[in-house]
Amino acid sequence: MENNDLSLLSLALQSCICLAAFIAAGGTVWAAWIARRSAGAAERSASGAESAAKETSKAAQAQLLASLLDSYARPEFSDAIRELKDWKRVQETRFAEKFRQLKIDDYDQVAKVDNARRLLAHYFQKVWALHSLGYISEAVVKQAVSENQANLLQEYVDPLDWANNQSSFEANQAYTYLLGLYELKRWSPPIA
Repeated sequence: MENNDLSLLSLALQSCICLAAFIAAGGTVWAAWIARRSAGAAERSASGAESAAKETSKAAQAQLLASLLDSYARPEFSDAIRELKDWKRVQETRFAEKFRQLKIDDYDQVAKVDNARRLLAHYFQKVWALHSLGYISEAVVKQAVSENQANLLQEYVDPLDWANNQSSFEANQAYTYLLGLYELKRWSPPIA
């Protein structure tokens, strides 16, 4: 072999080595590019999943709110409110204590008042339970229990619920939370 042939062979060999190194490096770069693109796609997918979860949560809350508002709009609720207001107006002072005593002595006299109290108490406790379990946000709670409804709770439901059973632990938590949204205080029985 001549020197010239040797030089050409050496050049060809060096070119093959460089090409192999380039391909090898390019393969690494290509793999890194694919990994970077995959990571970006995964991030966008996670972001999309998070966004979808938020939208699903909002839709579920909207459905629960609609259901709560529909139940409160039923005629039985306005009848119950009227019944409690009439009871308090007729009994004047110590209306809760009178309710409590008649419930023991002559339930028939307070059966309608008790049913009205129970219907409204369960509504308020249901709203609180949905919130405390994380199904509805505080913003949704405020839509389900307006300030006027909280006043109704404070003035009529809470006193009669106390008279009924000294308010259960759940009712105490529910009423304290719901009234607290509007900086209202819990009812307390008059001192004898």
